[in-house]
Amino acid sequence: FPIAVAIRELVAVRRRRPELIDGQWRPVDAGDDFVAFERIGDQRTLVVVNRSASPVALQTDRAWARIEFGDGRVEANSVTVAPRSAIVAASN
Repeated sequence: FPIAVAIRELVAVRRRRPELIDGQWRPVDAGDDFVAFERIGDQRTLVVVNRSASPVALQTDRAWARIEFGDGRVEANSVTVAPRSAIVAASN
């Protein structure tokens, strides 16, 4: 995954999701192998970084509509992130 492509994609996500710029920041209790937080504005965005060599699944208190960036999937109130990867998930 070339870094320039990832940067362009992340910039595009940031433009589409204004809460990433000025939304309220809320940490999500994720465990030792990954870091997660939400940005909350008119919409919600979840960012999860998996530092482990295995996929991780994070149970959340809400359903996420889709992955905006990264290698993962959403299922009801759960997001799964590929090993040594990150995702940005959108609430709607």
